[in-house]
Amino acid sequence: MFDTLLALPLFQGLSRSDLTRILESTHLDFETVTAENYIVQQDALCTDVTFVLEGRVESVTCAADRSW
Repeated sequence: MFDTLLALPLFQGLSRSDLTRILESTHLDFETVTAENYIVQQDALCTDVTFVLEGRVESVTCAADRSW
């Protein structure tokens, strides 16, 4: 798992010991999201950083006046 995390843009350039120190004080939550579920929705409070480790992501947007 360390190698996967170290390959992510946020952690690029960190050593394993740097990452270990970060993980000692940070909670990471890994979850599987099915195709029918949203990862993020409009107007949701942003409290997390989300990385997609495998799979596909589809982005759906609308105009500023919320028309399609």
